[in-house]
Amino acid sequence: LRLVAQNKLPLSFFENPAAVELLAYKRQWMPTFSARTVGRLVDNAFDRLLLSFTRLLEKLGPTIGMTCDIWTSRSMDAFVGVTAHFVDPDTFEFRRCVVASKWFPGRHTS
Repeated sequence: LRLVAQNKLPLSFFENPAAVELLAYKRQWMPTFSARTVGRLVDNAFDRLLLSFTRLLEKLGPTIGMTCDIWTSRSMDAFVGVTAHFVDPDTFEFRRCVVASKWFPGRHTS
């Protein structure tokens, strides 16, 4: 799933014969995936992440700081993002996590 997400590949990537061959070479036991199966895996991963994040928010309460920023990618697409910042109460380490990231219509130049 990380391969698909980081490289912005379509879910049908796993149905490509060259991809199936490459993945089978690397892991002989690996089953083939359809775009539908990969979609379900992504949905399940999202649900687990959302549950984990919800539990974290309940634990931290009002001690979370939020920031918002707009930036432009190398391909000149603008995005807006919201990030949560907090101190982990168990380890006392500063943490941050992306709450949302969306395409931003129009230009952003500064």
